[in-house]
Amino acid sequence: MIFVFDLDDTLYSEYLFVQEGFLEVANFISSISSKDKKYIFNYLIMDFHRNGRGKNFNNTLSNLGVFSEEHLLECIRRYINFPRDLFLYNGVRDVLCTRLNSQSYLVTDGNPVAQKNKVRCLGIEKCFKKIFYTGELGPSYHKPSARAFSDIKRIEKCNWNDIVYIGDNPYKDFVGIKPYGINTVRVLNGAYRADRVPQEFEADTIIYDLQELVGEFL
Repeated sequence: MIFVFDLDDTLYSEYLFVQEGFLEVANFISSISSKDKKYIFNYLIMDFHRNGRGKNFNNTLSNLGVFSEEHLLECIRRYINFPRDLFLYNGVRDVLCTRLNSQSYLVTDGNPVAQKNKVRCLGIEKCFKKIFYTGELGPSYHKPSARAFSDIKRIEKCNWNDIVYIGDNPYKDFVGIKPYGINTVRVLNGAYRADRVPQEFEADTIIYDLQELVGEFL
């Protein structure tokens, strides 16, 4: 079997990455506004929970009356480049590096600079045969597209049903690849762990811990 992994909330808690980045951004916004960094951090977290990722910095800067393109770009720069202390979920390194002998693949969406920083902070560059940063490959690679999986199929010279994909987000991780016969596994981590979705969006197999892959496929 050929194993392919998602990154955020599949291998580690993305919320920790968000929190540490928001602390750095809050320090900056505090320096250009009349609000203290604790208030700004709490506002960023509130906006994140209410609206998800995407416009948190825009909304916070606008709410405080200090929005400008320059300030927004500085928030993004600090958020992306701030060094974090990130940790893999228990047992993940053993699965990736020992059980799979660093022969699996990683497919991750998002800003490629941020995603590469995450991989570097987690120390997992050598845990994969190849990493697909879809943000630098173009929109046709973004999930739920099967484009990256097609590349993996070509590299491995395998059939679709030889591929196992493990992710956490039922809204985009599986719906685009299930029709090909790829084996899909949803690990119940992160923001979507309690969500119930229509069958077309749900994975074939649901697990609570990546080490359960050992019993299912290894």
